[in-house]
Amino acid sequence: MSTGSFVESVRERMRNGVAVLVFPEGMTNADYELLPFKSGGFATVAEMPDGFVLPVYIWAKMLSGGPTTIQSQSEVAWSSGNSMWHSA
Repeated sequence: MSTGSFVESVRERMRNGVAVLVFPEGMTNADYELLPFKSGGFATVAEMPDGFVLPVYIWAKMLSGGPTTIQSQSEVAWSSGNSMWHSA
């Protein structure tokens, strides 16, 4: 999605009281490395007086009742080629 239409789409939802979650990298990867951040998530709230960025780090510690391993972490990742909904 182009940055301009993304920003306006998210702003409209926020104006309507919808909480929005944006991954600044756009997606995760299976290599356990930080990807470059895209600017759209930050641009969305830049001119909104009540908008804010809340940095969050997500790390799955348990999976199916047991501790995760490096190999099992990929089971909960939103990886390239899959939508977030299909990865949940």
